[in-house]
Amino acid sequence: MKRLLLPAATEGVRFLPYGTAMSIASAFDAELRVQLYQPRTDDHVVDPMSWGLTSYASPEGAIAGEVDRAKAVADARLEELGLAGGQSRFTVKDQPLTSWRELGRVSRVYDMSIVSREALAENAATAMEQLLFDSGRPMLLSPHDWQGPVGESIAIAWNRSSETSRLISHAMDLLRQAREVHVIAIEDWFVDGPDGAALRDYLAANGVPVHLHATGKAKNEFGYQILHETQIVGADLLLKGAYTQSRITQVMFGGATRDILREARLPVLLAH
Repeated sequence: MKRLLLPAATEGVRFLPYGTAMSIASAFDAELRVQLYQPRTDDHVVDPMSWGLTSYASPEGAIAGEVDRAKAVADARLEELGLAGGQSRFTVKDQPLTSWRELGRVSRVYDMSIVSREALAENAATAMEQLLFDSGRPMLLSPHDWQGPVGESIAIAWNRSSETSRLISHAMDLLRQAREVHVIAIEDWFVDGPDGAALRDYLAANGVPVHLHATGKAKNEFGYQILHETQIVGADLLLKGAYTQSRITQVMFGGATRDILREARLPVLLAH
């Protein structure tokens, strides 16, 4: 785990989760790249009130000014936190992405993206979807002001799904380095697949200090139950496979991923 990406809309750069990023970078001697992007609309759209295509492109001078201001904010924040200078792991990309649509492609050559709800700013849902569904890499969602450790005590929300299995593969460096890992297996929350004991045995065989935290039937909605169990084991990082149900089902009826994205107060590592 050597390259970490921190994407941010130009107006959201002040909310980047620097503390979370530095905690992981320090543990793995990794480099961090702040990547700015423009959350504006597409340059040309069909306007039903006009005769056809209408341009909503921002003037180049205005875009350049936004980028310069955003970079200055990021540099000042790094200086304030004592993270600037020649030995800093942080670099701020001078050339911004033209749109959030590029986030997924860019993040394919990083070990993970680290974001906060605030840093994603406008187009948050769509930007997050790009990172989850178009990158092939995990995304770490963190409170922007998180100052505690990240990854000393890890909880895995194990529902036996391929999404969670894939995430565990991505996160193996984190899992091996953790002080303790807790497999959370809720009795009535799973798809067909190996149970919590099987995952515990697999992780133990790979040198992970793992414990099985099996519970009875959920007393709350599953997302809230997962967060409750995570708090009980004292985890500072939660691993959750994203959207085992379809996104349409999640929107219409809710689901564990949606509730965790909305309610989590600790860093959550997600992958689809």
